[in-house]
Amino acid sequence: MRLSRRRTPEGDQGPDPAYTPAPRPEGELPSLAVITMARDEGTMIRRWVDYYAGQVGAEHLVVIDDNSEDGSTDDLPCPVLRIPYLRKQGFEPARMGLLAGISAGLLEAYDAVMFCDADE
Repeated sequence: MRLSRRRTPEGDQGPDPAYTPAPRPEGELPSLAVITMARDEGTMIRRWVDYYAGQVGAEHLVVIDDNSEDGSTDDLPCPVLRIPYLRKQGFEPARMGLLAGISAGLLEAYDAVMFCDADE
């Protein structure tokens, strides 16, 4: 969970004192979303989903489909976000910018977001 920051007279930053997160019930783990970006991953994307669904639940996974043509992201038990071609920058900077933005949004609902490649 992202906390608001404020500047103190000494220049240090600290959590906004007006924000207090709800206490977590004893024994409850922090919430985690897991995301990946895939294109034509064949059987690897299904393995990725099966593995992480077993860890955090399929409802907490997000697959970002970068124009797959092999049907590998069809019928997955988790949310799939299909995006258009990334044309404004080189692929890697555009991919990292997109993933950072989606992760920032997910941090409004989750305590942490983990990104990992589907084929690693």
